[in-house]
Amino acid sequence: MDYVMGLEESREFYKMLLDMLEYLIPKYEKDGKSHLRIGIGCSGGQHRSATFVNMLYKDLSEKLDYKITKFHREIGDKTEV
Repeated sequence: MDYVMGLEESREFYKMLLDMLEYLIPKYEKDGKSHLRIGIGCSGGQHRSATFVNMLYKDLSEKLDYKITKFHREIGDKTEV
């Protein structure tokens, strides 16, 4: 995680991704949608994508009042809040 987020490009991408989701998620709810699935991938699925998923899970769980589940297919880790 430190390596991935140590890169300026990663921090910029993550901020744009988080901003977009914070904007879109309430609109999905307003449109009557009850589920939203977000998939994030990279070449190996164990570093970059796992880092972004873990950070999104933490940040969105703290900011939004929704049930959030994360699953790392390549790592086999599943968590719900």
